[in-house]
Amino acid sequence: MKEIYEEVAKKLELPVEVVEATYENYWKFFKTKIEELPLKSNLTEEEFKKLKTSFNVPSVGKFFITWPHYKKINDTVQKYYEDKENKALVQQNSDNM
Repeated sequence: MKEIYEEVAKKLELPVEVVEATYENYWKFFKTKIEELPLKSNLTEEEFKKLKTSFNVPSVGKFFITWPHYKKINDTVQKYYEDKENKALVQQNSDNM
């Protein structure tokens, strides 16, 4: 990445540090916005559709999540925690024997 920062800095006649900070802050903005989404585990489809779940990145494309994809991920995460909890209960019960 350093070479790219240097090339862009030279082309735009900017300090490398400014180019690097700008690039990093650009992606940090998207990361922050995505992390701020209130994607609690029991969202309804109606609640989900009210959220801004797509972000257009010029020259790259659109980052987005659809309701079916969210639902599948959410179901997988819930199953993981249920399985983890069940394994802990089984372990606890076997330790008490």
